[in-house]
Amino acid sequence: MSLFGHLAVQFGSHPENLATEALGYILAASASARRGFMASLGDAGAGASGALRFVTQHSDEEAGRPDLAGIDEKGRLSLLVEAKFWAGFTEHQPVGYLSLLPEDGALLVVCPAARLEHVWRELSSRVQTAGIVFETAGSEGELFQARCGQRRLVLQSWRRLLNAIRLELASEPPLLADVAQLAGLCDRMDSEAFIPVTSEELTSKIYRRVHEFGQIVNQ
Repeated sequence: MSLFGHLAVQFGSHPENLATEALGYILAASASARRGFMASLGDAGAGASGALRFVTQHSDEEAGRPDLAGIDEKGRLSLLVEAKFWAGFTEHQPVGYLSLLPEDGALLVVCPAARLEHVWRELSSRVQTAGIVFETAGSEGELFQARCGQRRLVLQSWRRLLNAIRLELASEPPLLADVAQLAGLCDRMDSEAFIPVTSEELTSKIYRRVHEFGQIVNQ
């Protein structure tokens, strides 16, 4: 684990925020890093036009506060990023975030590789419950893609994202070192990823049975 990862775990109550700020710093510092970031998005990245600038903690009173926002050359919101380690989704995620985007916009969710399957099912369920057509656009390794109406939803692991950025930073050793520091934190979170309990699981017979077993142990 990197020094940054160690300090983030020891002294940061919200390591997702630290990772988001670190990613935002790297993207703001290098066009090459931004190019690698966009390449990691699969079809959504290939379809993006123009250069984006990234700002952290983009705020909207009704739809929440996405971790990272990509703004195009015309000042238009084009891409939103939600960074996850073990935290669950809020009431605004992902449907409220999708509503902020233009019809050709994309929402990227990043999480530990260990959570990908679970998170993808949760995203699919929330989108379809909101009455939005969820059309899977294929998966490749640690990348999942879907069309949600006219917008795109992308899920990938921190590992895949950071590797894509690394590939574009061969001539920028200082930033490569920064990416390595962030990767150290993400590797630590990946190994300790906790899958949050969903509302369906809380009301299932299995959860009730586990709860009953816990009461027996505590007696």
